[in-house]
Amino acid sequence: EEPKVHTFNPFVFLPPAICDIVSTAILYIGLNLTTASSYQMLQGALIICTGLLSILMFRRRIEYYQWFGMIVVVVGLVIVGVTDVIMGAESNHSASEVMIGNILCVVSQIAVAMQLVLEEKYLHKYDVEALFAVGLEGIYGFIILLISLVPLYYIHVGSTFSTNPYGRLEDVGYAWDQICKDPMIAVSLACMIVSIAIFNFAAINVTKELSATTRTVIDSIRTILVWAVSVPVFHAKFIPYQVCHNVFVVKKTILKTWW
Repeated sequence: EEPKVHTFNPFVFLPPAICDIVSTAILYIGLNLTTASSYQMLQGALIICTGLLSILMFRRRIEYYQWFGMIVVVVGLVIVGVTDVIMGAESNHSASEVMIGNILCVVSQIAVAMQLVLEEKYLHKYDVEALFAVGLEGIYGFIILLISLVPLYYIHVGSTFSTNPYGRLEDVGYAWDQICKDPMIAVSLACMIVSIAIFNFAAINVTKELSATTRTVIDSIRTILVWAVSVPVFHAKFIPYQVCHNVFVVKKTILKTWW
């Protein structure tokens, strides 16, 4: 008996690609206003958004210990946001701008959650290969961004959201000039491209074989790694209260492993 081939409309992966672009744009604006460690920690809000959307879309039931895990996440997020204001973040921006950056990082997780839940739905429904799904989203994202660069070039914003000479929201020429003049930027960009490609492939495999929620639980562990590297290597300010956040991350991972 020949294996059954699932046919589907490839444009079903267009909405997840759009969600990815929107979330990434908001995240990077937030990162520009806050610190790398806080940026990574605040992405823990994803587990809450994904869990709630999974309830709405897949009618999943949340057990009491899972609700407790979500409360733990909220406490961890509050710790990060408050410490940035009280203790002072290592940033060139004011406390209010840092708080805006933190809020943007959290808000962006709604779009990420929508992306993950939609991916889980279509991966399971049509039994799509993970690499094929990554390729489709990559093509859609490339086309959308290529078109978006034109209007973004003519949009001028304040110094809070743009540090290029002409205050453009997106200046391709200036970015290319920086890449050519500083080899480290080119190396960082190349490493980012490779790491994101591998990450997306591995993440979609986890989504297909397990679930979007499990993917977010596993992904949250890198928060500790980013924080641990940013303090000694990039001299980010060590805030003892953020250790509590990492403890909450470990507890959350244990509590929600069997989601």
